[in-house]
Amino acid sequence: MAPFDFVCAFYSVVLGVAVAQLMTSVGRLIEVRDQVRTYWVHSLWVVVVLLIDVNSWLSMWGVRRVQSWKVSSFLLLVALLASIYIITVVLFPRIPESGGQIDLDAHYYKNRRIFFVANAAGWTLALLCNLSFSPIGSWLSLALIIPA
Repeated sequence: MAPFDFVCAFYSVVLGVAVAQLMTSVGRLIEVRDQVRTYWVHSLWVVVVLLIDVNSWLSMWGVRRVQSWKVSSFLLLVALLASIYIITVVLFPRIPESGGQIDLDAHYYKNRRIFFVANAAGWTLALLCNLSFSPIGSWLSLALIIPA
């Protein structure tokens, strides 16, 4: 197994769990929709986080030609995965067993600090990952500019 295959498999599993968490949470909110007070900002972030998850997975293809992996690059990827997973989990409230009201507006404002710190950490880690894999002469590529 090539190093890329090993890293990509690990990356795909963790991102797959994040996407499954996101879709499961959306499904559970739909199941109890009579108890949910929606908030458009939360709904927008659900779509954005799904796009972040998918884009992050697709971006792994860009490092397929890396022959030798540094431990620091791998640890940056693990930290990036952790931030993406935290963003995904913090976005959704737990469904109360008692059948109480779910206020997505209140949940969003209660957790926004953690959400945005993890989001900023993720973008910073994405930029650092890109820098660790890109040759010095290609620092002006879109892959480095977009996260910045």
